[in-house]
Amino acid sequence: MKKYLIIILLFSLSIGHAENYITDYIVIIDQLFHMEYTKVRMDVYKNDVLMKYYEMDCYRKDHKVRMDFTGPAVEKGRRMLDDESNIWMYMPRTSKIMKLPLKQSFMGSDASNRDVFRLKFGHEYNLVNTTPADQKITILELKAKDQSVAYSKVLIWFDEENRVPLKQEMYTLSGKKN
Repeated sequence: MKKYLIIILLFSLSIGHAENYITDYIVIIDQLFHMEYTKVRMDVYKNDVLMKYYEMDCYRKDHKVRMDFTGPAVEKGRRMLDDESNIWMYMPRTSKIMKLPLKQSFMGSDASNRDVFRLKFGHEYNLVNTTPADQKITILELKAKDQSVAYSKVLIWFDEENRVPLKQEMYTLSGKKN
């Protein structure tokens, strides 16, 4: 079964940032995933068919992250918090707060909570190859620096024009696409 996750950052670069493009892809990606505020849409596919999506407002202060779910309507009001030591989820329909394990699947996707909240490509991966997919898209191949991470290889489709990642595929230590 082929499942993959697409995360699209929906944001605008300020004029000051637009003038100072950084050429190091990993630095750009880490900066995008570690902004103080951004809107995120996550699409979950199975066999190339969109199964579900989530829209979130994400806030970061230092190493703490909060996600407020804004869509779809059934998820609206759900919140997640990473306070550096634990990940918590608030369920508005039941008014319950749950502690989530780092290895648990994030919202039914193949990504874990750790992948979403704590992954820093610059600390854990080296860029080993770049391949132009077309004039606007470059595929980045990242290899893990050591075997302490969940994924030994990551492929990222990077939009050169907008300077954002469009899609990523994660490969386990055994080489299986996750």
